[in-house]
Amino acid sequence: MKSYLPFALAITLFLPVSRLIAQSEMAETIAMDLFYASGQISNQRPSVTITSGLDLPVRIDPESFSLQVDEKTLALCNSAADSQDAMASILAPAIVQLYTSAFRDTLISQGAFFGYMAGYQTLGEPAAALWANLYRAYPKLSEEIDLETRKSLMDTARQELDQFMPVFQMANYFFVVFQYGYAEVYYEKIKVRLPSREIYSNAGVCKALQALDLFGINELKYVYPFVIDLKFRAGTKGEKSMRDSLLLAAVEAFSEVILRYA
Repeated sequence: MKSYLPFALAITLFLPVSRLIAQSEMAETIAMDLFYASGQISNQRPSVTITSGLDLPVRIDPESFSLQVDEKTLALCNSAADSQDAMASILAPAIVQLYTSAFRDTLISQGAFFGYMAGYQTLGEPAAALWANLYRAYPKLSEEIDLETRKSLMDTARQELDQFMPVFQMANYFFVVFQYGYAEVYYEKIKVRLPSREIYSNAGVCKALQALDLFGINELKYVYPFVIDLKFRAGTKGEKSMRDSLLLAAVEAFSEVILRYA
């Protein structure tokens, strides 16, 4: 009788490897979502690898822009109610730390903001339960920040996010109905506490579009890529100083983007 033992053994060996590859791809996809949400697209993309034996959930290497995720962390994420949200909760502050020199409270708040923009829920009770498990699995975490302090910072970040999300949404609403002045006010408010490349850029675009609205129809010879629709330009005359001021402010805003995030 023909033996199928080698074939069965091959399947047994293949399944854990294929599962590990799939989990690695999931983690890298989430990291890329957070990377794009953070607006760091001019920088090197992060790479994610799965490893074992780490004393922390994620090891960050700024020189190679890499994140190493421990296998135990994967297992804890898989046991969570939403494995992708769980992974995003871990990777979001790591992405912020990888590309900035933010303080620990900013790591959590900015990470939560980027997570929201990328479509993940990185705060709340599920995230708190996940981090409690992580602290039990990785005692070294307490050397960086103790669990109670992290929970407190996460609660503060959630409250802050709850306050800023309506502001962010309102800014977007004003933008799509061509109320660029109002949109700019809201983006500037967000920029003070939750700075990101996208917010700086959006504020600059709003300034530029306000300036374009003050040009006469015959004054503009080109269609600029951030103009949504030319027919909405009023061409108001007699406001050259205002439009020049807005254009200068737009240039300063874009220069600040380059200085901070290029």
